[in-house]
Amino acid sequence: FSAEVLGRAYGQLSQRHREGLDVTLGGLTDFTSEEMSHLAGIQHRQEGPVNEQALLDCIRIIQKEYGCTLSQLVTDKKLSAAELLVRTGTMPIEEIAVKSELGSPNYFYTLFKKRYGMSPLQYRKQHQL
Repeated sequence: FSAEVLGRAYGQLSQRHREGLDVTLGGLTDFTSEEMSHLAGIQHRQEGPVNEQALLDCIRIIQKEYGCTLSQLVTDKKLSAAELLVRTGTMPIEEIAVKSELGSPNYFYTLFKKRYGMSPLQYRKQHQL
């Protein structure tokens, strides 16, 4: 949850900074109240506004704690969620690919095969109960 929220917030704040716009929490859009509360908690711990530097600091902490970039962490979480759907559900693989928000279905298949050693359909057949 927090890595994805931080990534989205960082992207929006970076864009707003480049455009010379407000780079505080008030400038963020498309966040749930729970996500805004999470960002406000970061702001409180930073004892200042959540700005580009504060988010960069959080990203560095994520890199130190998880040993990967924020982007890699978000991709890993999305792929793990997709794997669960492939293994336990009946949703078509193409729909899982779209729902996972990992890019094109072809890219999803490539990532899935790289991580799990087989295509999503092969994985489903092998891991179904």
